[in-house]
Amino acid sequence: MYIPNNKMNFIYILILVGVVFVLFEVLFEILFEQLIGYYKERYKLNVLRKKTRRIKISTKATGDYRKEFSKILKNEILIGRGNIAQVRINDVYMSSAHCKVILENNTVYVEDLKSTRGTYLNGKKVNEHAVLRNEDVLVVGSTEIKINIGDFY
Repeated sequence: MYIPNNKMNFIYILILVGVVFVLFEVLFEILFEQLIGYYKERYKLNVLRKKTRRIKISTKATGDYRKEFSKILKNEILIGRGNIAQVRINDVYMSSAHCKVILENNTVYVEDLKSTRGTYLNGKKVNEHAVLRNEDVLVVGSTEIKINIGDFY
């Protein structure tokens, strides 16, 4: 079957336009999926970021000893002078695992771990656990610990 040159050019152009359209559609779909994935991942990170609280611990012992820690509080932070403590303070009056700071139901607690000298919150002895608020002062051994709780980024 003989097709004149004009009609052949027209058919080639139609095929080329169809191929280009399909390529653009595939490329757009790939880019769109990547963009949606990026925003989903970003949104998930923001949700996680809001759920985690950061606790800033400033310590001051007798003398010129000062140390500042900033920890992300997911479940609990152990304070003591032993190797297992996340916040390790070299204080001879502090137990190896002296107390822990706990996040439960968006409330922050301090719990004494049956230490020899006890844990004091704003001058009062903590028997089992007590609620911590921003700017509270813990005395652990001979170390004074100022607590700042918040969403520090």
